[in-house]
Amino acid sequence: MMILLTHPLHGAKHAYAEAEALADEKNGWVREVKTEQPLATPAVGADATLITLPTKRGPGRPKKE
Repeated sequence: MMILLTHPLHGAKHAYAEAEALADEKNGWVREVKTEQPLATPAVGADATLITLPTKRGPGRPKKE
């Protein structure tokens, strides 16, 4: 389980164990509260557009014209 910690001077970091997070909190790090957000569902119907990807070139350098 990764725990996200933030510090006003040092930014953010992950702690990989509860003992590490507790030791960091004693040194001024603050535990970030994780909020769950629902996943977005893709639009299906008239509003949905298909994205066409460009064709992939073959290997090697392009020929001079």
